Amino acid sequence: SKEMREIAWYVKKDHRKSGVGVDLYNRYIEISDYYTDEGIVNVSWMTTMSNSGPMVEELVKRDFQPMQTNYFRGG
Repeated sequence: SKEMREIAWYVKKDHRKSGVGVDLYNRYIEISDYYTDEGIVNVSWMTTMSNSGPMVEELVKRDFQPMQTNYFRGG
């Protein structure tokens, strides 16, 4: 399987209502759709932090399906 994964993005707290996060998401989806249509990737992944509650619901609404939960130790 050929996969596309976002590495990371972070929007500073004072810019979170500016729409920049939505712009980043939309660009990721545009690239993902293009790569899928061209056969470059079969699946694209999106990762969220465990405290991203409403974001998870939005991703499911946008055809992303939950796959796994990750845990870590240490800090």
